[in-house]
Amino acid sequence: MTFVRALALLVATAPLLLGGWTSAAANLPARPGSPVSPAGVSSAQIKAALDTRPVLRLMLMTLSLRELLRAGTLQLPPNTKVKLDILLAPLASNASLPSATTQQTISRITEALLPEQRRLLETHMSSRESRALMLASQTRLAAGEAVSGVQSVLYLLIPGGRSIVDRLNRQPDLNPYQVNPANTDVLKTLMALLR
Repeated sequence: MTFVRALALLVATAPLLLGGWTSAAANLPARPGSPVSPAGVSSAQIKAALDTRPVLRLMLMTLSLRELLRAGTLQLPPNTKVKLDILLAPLASNASLPSATTQQTISRITEALLPEQRRLLETHMSSRESRALMLASQTRLAAGEAVSGVQSVLYLLIPGGRSIVDRLNRQPDLNPYQVNPANTDVLKTLMALLR
C-alpha cells in the first residue's frame, strides 16, 4: 500500500517537476554543438571570454606551455625555443600589456610552433577549460548556489585566480606577469625551460 501511494504521489507531482526543469532550461541560451555544464556555462562562452580578453588567453597559453615542457610532452627545437624566449622576454619587464600587444604576442607564439605543436597546445588548453568547467559545477553544487557564470570558471582557469581576474577587469592593460606572483612564477619557469 505504501508503494502504491508513493507511486501515485510521484505521478501527480511529475508535471510540476518537469515544468520546473523545462522552464529553467529555457533560460539557458541555445548553443548548438556546445553543451552547457551544470555550472550553466558552455565551453563556447569560455572561449568567447578568452577571445574578448587576450591577456586571459595569454596567461592560459603560457601556463599550458610550461606544463607541456615540464612534462616533456612538447619537444621544441632550439630555434623555436629562442623565438619563444624572445617573444616572452618583454612580459617580464613591461609594466603594461595593452590588448593589441597581447594579441600580437599570442599570434607570434602560435606562428612559432609547428602545426602538431599548436594542436598539442590547443588540446592542453581545452583540457584545462573542461576541468575548470567541471570544478565550477562541483563547487556550485556543493555550495547549493545558483548558476555560477563565466567569471567563476575564469577564476578556476587562470593562474592567480580571482585576484588577478578581478584586477584585470578594473585595469585591462595591467601586466599580470609583473603584479601577480602566480603568473610571475609561470613566466619565470617557462623561460627557464626554454633556455
